[in-house]
Amino acid sequence: MVDVNMLLMANEKYFPAVRMPEIKQRLTELGPEKASQVLTSGYKDPMIVLILGLVVGGFGVDRFYIGDTSMGVLKLIVFLITLTIAILTCGILFFIPYIWPVIDLFFIMDATKEKNYQQLLTNIQYLQ
Repeated sequence: MVDVNMLLMANEKYFPAVRMPEIKQRLTELGPEKASQVLTSGYKDPMIVLILGLVVGGFGVDRFYIGDTSMGVLKLIVFLITLTIAILTCGILFFIPYIWPVIDLFFIMDATKEKNYQQLLTNIQYLQ
């Protein structure tokens, strides 16, 4: 028999810390077997998303990866427009295209955890 606390400890990196008491309560109500099913549902790893943000964040790949398609498209369009402006100014404004990707590095892990939390709630409703 699997303990809900052990499941949470093994998967706590995927969810926001402030939501853990609520997650624990909902999983306890489900029971250990269903809780195990819910937590093995393939959540996005915030560290992988951060690495994607560092490497190809300007192209919005990090946002596409977590399922935030509209933000990914917007980020890609803004990056391409500002990159074009930087090229047309002969590199004088070289830093402009990287402003949003750098700022987004501070928020992408929290956004990933919140998306995982929303997916968890959907999975719990599906099993009830």
